[in-house]
Amino acid sequence: MGESLNNADKNNVGLFKQIKTFFGQHKYIPALAVVYILFHAFFENLFTVVLVKPFLSYLETSFLNDVIFVALTVLAIIYIRKVIDNHPLSLFYKRITDLFVFVIILIWSYYRFHSDAWIYTPFYLCDTCKYIDFIPVLSLSYFIKKKSLPLEKESPLQVAQKGFCFDSPLSKSDPDLLNRENLVRQVCERIQNTANIDVSFAIGVTSEWGNGKTSFLNLIERHLDKNKRVIIHYNPWLNSDRKSATLSFFDEMSSALKAYDSSLSNDILKYAKTLIDSSAGKYANLLNACLSLDGTPTLRERFEEINKAIKRTRLQIIVFIDDLDRLYDSEILEVLSLIRNSANFLNTIFIVAYDRNYLVAALKKVNEYHPHAYLEKIFQLELPLPQFERYLLVEILQNKLNAYFDYFTSCKHHNYEGYERDKVELNRALLDSKLFYFAGIETIRDINRLVNSFLISYDLLKGEIVLSDLLNLELLKIKYPGVYTLLAKNKNKYFHTLNNQLELEKNESSNKTELEVYLEKHFIEVGLVETKIRDAILYASFIFRKEKNKTIKLESICNPIGVDRYFHYQLLNSDISIVEFSEYRTKSDKEFQAQIEIWFDEGKNGLHDLLYRIDFYNGVEDYEKIIRAIFYYGSLQIDRESYFSNNDSIYLLNKLTKSTYSNYYKRKDFVEFLRTLFNEQKYPYLFASYFINRILNNISKDEISDFPLLEKELLKQNIQYFKRYHDECTKVDKKIFWLYNNCYYERWQSMGANPKSRLFSPIEEADRLFVACAEKDPANFMRMIFVMDNIDPTSKKKYSISSLVKRGFGGWDKFEAYLRFLDESKVKDIQLFTDFFVKLKNNKYSYIEFDFGKSVPYEFIGVE
Repeated sequence: MGESLNNADKNNVGLFKQIKTFFGQHKYIPALAVVYILFHAFFENLFTVVLVKPFLSYLETSFLNDVIFVALTVLAIIYIRKVIDNHPLSLFYKRITDLFVFVIILIWSYYRFHSDAWIYTPFYLCDTCKYIDFIPVLSLSYFIKKKSLPLEKESPLQVAQKGFCFDSPLSKSDPDLLNRENLVRQVCERIQNTANIDVSFAIGVTSEWGNGKTSFLNLIERHLDKNKRVIIHYNPWLNSDRKSATLSFFDEMSSALKAYDSSLSNDILKYAKTLIDSSAGKYANLLNACLSLDGTPTLRERFEEINKAIKRTRLQIIVFIDDLDRLYDSEILEVLSLIRNSANFLNTIFIVAYDRNYLVAALKKVNEYHPHAYLEKIFQLELPLPQFERYLLVEILQNKLNAYFDYFTSCKHHNYEGYERDKVELNRALLDSKLFYFAGIETIRDINRLVNSFLISYDLLKGEIVLSDLLNLELLKIKYPGVYTLLAKNKNKYFHTLNNQLELEKNESSNKTELEVYLEKHFIEVGLVETKIRDAILYASFIFRKEKNKTIKLESICNPIGVDRYFHYQLLNSDISIVEFSEYRTKSDKEFQAQIEIWFDEGKNGLHDLLYRIDFYNGVEDYEKIIRAIFYYGSLQIDRESYFSNNDSIYLLNKLTKSTYSNYYKRKDFVEFLRTLFNEQKYPYLFASYFINRILNNISKDEISDFPLLEKELLKQNIQYFKRYHDECTKVDKKIFWLYNNCYYERWQSMGANPKSRLFSPIEEADRLFVACAEKDPANFMRMIFVMDNIDPTSKKKYSISSLVKRGFGGWDKFEAYLRFLDESKVKDIQLFTDFFVKLKNNKYSYIEFDFGKSVPYEFIGVE
C-alpha cells in the first residue's frame, strides 16, 4: 500500500512540475488572468459594447431558434468527439485541457448565476434554460469517453498497433527489465557519499553497442537524489564541427549552473573562451592565456575561480556523457582530455558510457603507447554492464509480440481469425533456446530489430507460414544478413529436395554442406567475422533441419512448395492461400468443390498437399467435406492428367481408418457414409475405382484387416463403376480399359504348407462387360489395344497387344475369333490389324516390328 501511495505522490509531483513548466513557458496566461480579475468591470463593459449590444441583444426567443441552437450544439459535440478520438492528447496536455475546460465552466457558472452583468435569452420551450447554456454542454462533452484518451507514453499494446518498436533507452518511468536496479542503487549511494573532493571523479560504464548503456545511465539519474546536485547531459556526437566539442560542453555546463549561480555560469563561459583561444595554434594567444600579458586572468586563475564558486555553492555536479564510441578518433581524445584536464573541477562526477574495445582501438591510432593504461588514468572506476539471465530476453520478446497479438485478438475490425492461435504457436517457439544462442540474440536492441522485421513479414504472410520458421528466418536475416541473402538468391545451389523435404545440399568432396564450404572461403564477402562462421552455419542448419517421421506442412519453410514465400514476403501467384482455403472450407460442399476446380485449373501449388495432409477436422461435417473434396480433386487429376499416386491412396486410406473415423462415427454409421460416398461418385468414376482397387489389394494381402467395407462389397462397387461407364459412354476410350483393370487385384488364398498363394480366377462379370465394350464400338476398341516395347529405346519400335485383351476374352483364340468376325464396314483397315495379329501370334505374342502406316491412328493405353 505504501508503495502505491508513493507512486501516486510521484505522479502528482510530476504533474505539478509539468504544469509549472507549461505556465513558465506561457507566462502570459496567469498574467492575463490577474489583469482580468483586477479590471473585470472594464472588460465586461468592453464585451457589452463590442458584442452584446450590436449582436447578442437582438437574439430573440422562438421555436425556430431553439431548433437551430440544439442542432448546432449536437453538431459541435459530434465534431469535438471526432477530433478527440482521431487526435488524442498526451497525458500532460490532456490534463492542461481538463484544467482549461474546468475554468470555462467556472466562468460560465459565475456569470450565469452570480453576476448581473448581462440578461440571458431563454429557450422558447423551456424558459429556465438559456441559450448561453450551450457552453457547459459543449465543455462537458469533452469528458465523454475520457478514459479512451491514451497516456503520454503509449503502452506496448498501442505501439504494436501503430508502428515500429523503437530502440529507445529507458525513460524516467520505464521498468528495469534486466534487473540492474540493485547495482544502480549501490552506484548512486557511492556517488551521493562522494563530496567535497578536490578534483573530478570519472566513472566509465562499458559494454558493446546495444547492451543498454544509455538505459543504465538513465537509471542512475532516476535514483540520484537531486537535492544540491546539478545534472548535465553532454552529447559530444551532436556537434557537427569537431572543434566545438569543448565549447559545447562548457555551454551546457554554464546553462545548467545559471539557475544556481549566474556569476559561476559566466565564469565558465569565460574560461571556455580562454581555453579555446589558447588552443587556436597562435603563440600570442597561448602566451596571453598562460602569463596574462594583456592583464586578463590566466587560464589557471579562471579554473581556480570556478572551483571556488563550486565550493561556495556546495553543489555536486553530475555530468553524463553518452555514446563516446560514436566519435572520431581525435574527438574521443579531445573529450577524454576535457574530462582529465579542462573540466577537472572539484565535486564533479563524470559518468561516461562507451565500448571499451572501440576506445582502445581509436586511441591506438592516435597514440599507440599503452591505450589501456591511458583509460585507467582517466577513469577511476570502470563498470562493465552486468550480464543478465537469458530468459529475460525471451520474456521481453514475448511481451512485445504478445501485445501485438492481444490487440488484434480483441479488435473486432480485422479479416484474420488466427491471431490467438498464432500467439500460442509463437510462444511455444520462443521456448527454444537455440533462437538466442545460435542466432546471437544478446541485447534488447536485437529484440527490437527482430520485432520490427518479424511483424512486417508476419503482416504480409499471416496464416500462410509456420510461425517458428518465420521467426527463425527473421533472426537469420538480422544477425547474418549476408547468409540470408546468399540463401535467398541461390536456393538451387544450396538446397536439394529429398522425400518432399528441403535440405541443405551436401558437398561431394567433404562431409560438409555447400553453404558451409562457401562461408569458410568467402565469409568476408557475406559480412561475417571468422569467429561467427560456425554460429551462422549452425543456425542455418537448425532452420533447415531434417525432420524424421514427421509430415512437413505445406506452409513449412522446409517444404519445396512453401519456401519461396518466406523470401518474397508474400505468396507467389502460383501459390494457394491457406487462409483462403480455410475460408472456403467453411462453405458448402458445392462452393468448396467449385473453388477447388478453379485452383486446379489455375495450377495452384500446394492444393494437393493441403487436401491430403489435413489431420484436423472441425467435427463430422468438416471431416465429410474434406473426404468428398479429395475424391472430387482426385477425379479432376485423373480426368485431366491420367495420374494416380500410390502415396495419395495411402494418405486417403489413413483418413478412412478406425483411428480417424472413430472420432466422429460409430462403425455402422461410417459404413453408411462410405457407401454413400462411393455411390455418389460421378462419371468417369476413375479416381474412386483406382482407390478401391488399392484397398482390395491391401485387404487381400492382409495389409489392412479392419476396413469397414468387405472385400466382396468393394469388388461389386468397382464392377458397378465399370458398368455405369459402359452404359453412359458413347464410344470406347482408354478409360474402359482402366476401369476394367481396376476390377482385378492380387487375390490370395491359403494352400497347404504355403500360407499364401496367388489366385488366378476370372471375374466373369467384368470380363463380360469388357467384351461387350469391344462389340459396342469395335472401331475405337481396335485402336486402343496396342502396347509398345519401351525397354530398349534405341531399337526400332516394337508392338504387342495388351494382356487385358487376352484376359477379357478368355484367351487369344477367342480374341482371334472376334477379330475374324470384323470387316471393313465395322473397322477400317481391319486387314492391317489382322495381319499384325497373325505375325504377333507366330512370334508367340512377343513384341514385333510392324509398320501400321500413317493412315491408321492408334493409342497406347499404358496397361500391359
